[in-house]
Amino acid sequence: MAVPFNYIVLVLFTVSMSLMVGGWTCYLTGPSVLMAFGVLALVLTCIFLSVLATPNMLKAVIGVLIGMVCAIILELIITIPLMIAGDF
Repeated sequence: MAVPFNYIVLVLFTVSMSLMVGGWTCYLTGPSVLMAFGVLALVLTCIFLSVLATPNMLKAVIGVLIGMVCAIILELIITIPLMIAGDF
């Protein structure tokens, strides 16, 4: 009895999230979408490389944190000039 209910809830959640994200994205500009894509690619690459390079999980977590800090700094470096230029 729980399996069909789980699928129904999953479909409703997925449809509502897609409508919500679609509503948010109509207000975005091209440069902001490219910046978000670049930051996502940087973070995922840092996570992937840090997990591949270290057999120790603590070192992997440190690598992930370093990648996240680098991504935040890169996002600020890109966002501040865009804000000054008036793209946001």
